[in-house]
Amino acid sequence: MLVAHIRYADGTCEVATSLIEAARALREPGSQIWLDMEEPDEWSLALLGEAFSLHPLAIEDCLHGEQRPHIDPYDGYIFMVLYTAMLSDERNFIGSRELAIFGSPQFVITIHHEPMECLKAIQDRCGRDPENVLGRGMDHLLHMIADTLMDGYQPFLDRLESEAAQLEDEALFDPQDDILERISNIRSELLQGRRYLTPQREALAQLARGEYAFIGKNIRPYFRDVLDHLVRITEDIDLYREQVTSARELFMSTMSQKSNESIKIFTVIATLMMPPTLVASIYGMNFHLWPSGEFEHAFWVVIGFMAAITALLAWCFRRWGWF
Repeated sequence: MLVAHIRYADGTCEVATSLIEAARALREPGSQIWLDMEEPDEWSLALLGEAFSLHPLAIEDCLHGEQRPHIDPYDGYIFMVLYTAMLSDERNFIGSRELAIFGSPQFVITIHHEPMECLKAIQDRCGRDPENVLGRGMDHLLHMIADTLMDGYQPFLDRLESEAAQLEDEALFDPQDDILERISNIRSELLQGRRYLTPQREALAQLARGEYAFIGKNIRPYFRDVLDHLVRITEDIDLYREQVTSARELFMSTMSQKSNESIKIFTVIATLMMPPTLVASIYGMNFHLWPSGEFEHAFWVVIGFMAAITALLAWCFRRWGWF
């Protein structure tokens, strides 16, 4: 699927759906083109590379996907790979969606193998107000795309913030058997998210520093703002990872403490039962063979003696704070 938003030098705009129309507009002096390709095949990418004079290595990266976030400068344009978050309806992190971008003073080409709602929003805006999106320059459009990609992580972070705090409270006050599984799932989501976020910082830093000629001085502060946003996202992920780790340690400590309390209770019970058991085992409760002779109250004397020892031990344990 191909959609090309075209703005000509005289200010007229149109939307093209074929590569031939986009290539024809590219030859018009002063034209500006945003071409978006979704789920391209090898043949479409080859035609795109030929029409826009794109390097075969960059085209190959677009075809295979799963590239590390980076920027490669070429003659007259740059090629960069960025990622955004792919979330479920519950804002769970499913994975990262890759976006390959070619950027130059005359065109921006975005290539992705899965639908991206963030790009759809910019396309709708471009359809309503193409002058504001394309007329301000390709560097401005590139900033809009990068900013939207980073915003894709925000719902995921909002969920993590509340869930990490909830896990800490549950681990301390209401530990359940499923907490460890939930902690493991969140840690996995955090690690996957950070895997793609960290290398993106250097890519955006290059744009913010203005290392490429077509990034104007007036747009560089906006890229610095996107970079700051990315840094905050990375720091938040690190914070939530520490918080989740803390919740895990708190859960293990709480369970260990409960186990110790249970062991202490059973120890106290066993200790209280030992003196009566010892007395009963010595005499076997054969009162007619009591050493001092026949004693009709021997049974109750022994029972009283057992109760007294048990009560004394219970008083000692209570005073020591064992229960």
